[in-house]
Amino acid sequence: TGAGVGFYLALDELLEIFYRHDERMKLLTIVLVLTCMVMFNEYRMPYDLFTAWFFTLAFLYIAEGDDRSYVVLFPLICLNRETAFLLTGFYFLHALCVEVPNISRLMRMLDYQAIVYLTITIGVRIIFADNVGLSAWIEPVQNIQKFINHPATTLYHLAVSIVLLFMIVRNWYLKPLFLRLALFCTLPPLMLMYIVFGQAFEVRVFWELSPILIALTLPTLWEWTPALARLSFIE
Repeated sequence: TGAGVGFYLALDELLEIFYRHDERMKLLTIVLVLTCMVMFNEYRMPYDLFTAWFFTLAFLYIAEGDDRSYVVLFPLICLNRETAFLLTGFYFLHALCVEVPNISRLMRMLDYQAIVYLTITIGVRIIFADNVGLSAWIEPVQNIQKFINHPATTLYHLAVSIVLLFMIVRNWYLKPLFLRLALFCTLPPLMLMYIVFGQAFEVRVFWELSPILIALTLPTLWEWTPALARLSFIE
């Protein structure tokens, strides 16, 4: 519950950087956070909302240029979810495309993230090496077969994905570059991991992407809401 509240508060602060902010947008944000909880509810795990919270905080600190807070947060992200490496890729791309890169600072931050990620990942696997189970499920063929064997569920997931993608790409070049780069760095690898390492229809694995999805769909939802459409939304 605390992680869910933290997720909303961090997301609210992140959105303030990019969009005009008022009480109605806060309400719309709450609705979208609750929608994510419903959509990603199946197969839920205790660490899922922590994933959403930590990744949102990481995006917030990167957007603010707050390396100190990011350095403290990154080990927690690595402990919570093995997908922390996605943030390292985004940190690098953001430094090159959005900021005027300080090469020395950038290399120190990348080295730090690589060392922390490898140390924690290898350490956790050594500590729990005797536990029952596999290091990873690699079942792309089985997942595709499940999609084929459940056409109604597959079509439902596909329809939701198409609508969501449309809301994201609408007025694409008017949306903040930061958010577009974040989507580029997270969506393709998460989709690949979902097919290869995940389980069919287990969409909870996209919690890392949730703050970016919400941030990119907000302008479209704002436009589609008659009571809000008259207001200027993007700063």
